[in-house]
Formats: sequence, structure tokens, C-alpha cells
Amino acid sequence: MASRHSVSIEWNMAGKICNLESGGMWYAEDSEWKEEFADEPEILKKISADFQDPWGDRRIELVIIGVDMDQEAIVKELDVCLLNDEEMKAGPEAWGKYVDTFPAFDGDDSEDDADE
Repeated sequence: MASRHSVSIEWNMAGKICNLESGGMWYAEDSEWKEEFADEPEILKKISADFQDPWGDRRIELVIIGVDMDQEAIVKELDVCLLNDEEMKAGPEAWGKYVDTFPAFDGDDSEDDADE
């Protein structure tokens, strides 16, 4: 979520039940993550594989499972949620000022960041 650039968001949905919660800070936000996994080279390798400049491990992973779904319509609706080229160029500082109608998640300090 652009307005919470430092926090990963987990969106879980099954049928009519939907849950959004903080997935914690992205590793790209934590300068000490490599030290935390120094004794676990396989985990370090797996996390590092997700890094791409300039965003680190920030990414969208979305799996939709269903029957008789209109993939084209779903993709079209989801694409509207993405930042456009101009918004991407604005960068994280501008994104933090975007209207964010989601409530604070447990352990989410993004509201504190917005006040800085």
C-alpha cells in the first residue's frame, strides 16, 4: 500500500470473510535483517532473492482461486489500484501523504511515520 510504504499488508479472503493486517516491516526497512539471519544462510538467500532495486523486497503477491471467474475483468479492476507512472515518480514521501482510509493495524507504526 503506497501510503504505508514501510509495512507489508496481508490480505486474506475466503468467500465473504476478509481480513487485512500488517505483515510487519519489509526487510528493506530493517538495516539489521542480514545480521538477524547470519547463522541461517538458506533463509538469508531466500530473502535476498526477493530484493530488486530500488524497492528491496517490496512487492505484490496475489493468488485468486475460484470457478468461472472473469480474469480480464478482475485484472482490469486490480490495475486501477496500482500507482500510475506520474504517481510512481512522486516517490514514497508523496505516497505517505495520500488519503489512507484503512484503520491502523496492530503493530503498525505507519501513523507515527506520517506525523514526522
